[in-house]
Amino acid sequence: MQDLLNAPDPSEHKAFSRQLKAYRDRAVISVFAFHGVRCSELIALKVGDIQERRGVKFLCILGKGDKIRYIPAHPHSLDRLEEYLDFRGDRERDDWLFCSVRGGGQLLRGNVYKNVIMKYALQGRINPDALSPLTVGKNKGVEILIIMEKLK
Repeated sequence: MQDLLNAPDPSEHKAFSRQLKAYRDRAVISVFAFHGVRCSELIALKVGDIQERRGVKFLCILGKGDKIRYIPAHPHSLDRLEEYLDFRGDRERDDWLFCSVRGGGQLLRGNVYKNVIMKYALQGRINPDALSPLTVGKNKGVEILIIMEKLK
């Protein structure tokens, strides 16, 4: 599981766009793994959805039925998001948090799952469904607890 969270390594690439994609993908994997968000919720995040109240950082997630959830941000995800945003050099509140490398627009849900989650999960021999909020709900969080235990 640690391999999944460390993939891909931005230092393996020389081109700016490849490094940016690597930083973005690392942040996507971390947010997806630690916060139990749906792909549609992940791609809808804006930079301004990383918020802080009383010293606690959290993600403001717009979920099904336009319901807003406030999820405390995991430190690993915050580190990955900071690396990505620092490298990207853009912190406008209304910009998409996870942008397309080519055009800067919003990522597509299918692309996130197929080209990021599935790709790196299969490379690390991890069942990508173990990271899904549906799996977490069905198993009452058992798999996610096992995954988090491996990360310590």
